[in-house]
Amino acid sequence: MAPSPSRVASRTMSPDPSDDDVLGQLALIEAESNARREELRRIAAELPATVSRRALVRSMVVDFRDSPNKGAIIRRGFSKLLHAPLHAAKRVQLRLRGAK
Repeated sequence: MAPSPSRVASRTMSPDPSDDDVLGQLALIEAESNARREELRRIAAELPATVSRRALVRSMVVDFRDSPNKGAIIRRGFSKLLHAPLHAAKRVQLRLRGAK
């Protein structure tokens, strides 16, 4: 089915947008993108540059200690430990198939 000539790409665009309309919308999109980029840079600046393994393990222990759902965390951890060899074998198998 052929698209109808009166179809509009969005509610804000006219059926036959002029160059000025398109440039205005591109400028708006670029301004929003720049605002998001600045926000992400600000958030990234607040994050610590590096975290030591000791601090990471300590925070994990504190989070586990304060968690109300310790049983689910333990079950999920054991499940991951039990499935790790299977996942490793599958990765090796896929790598060998790709090497042929």
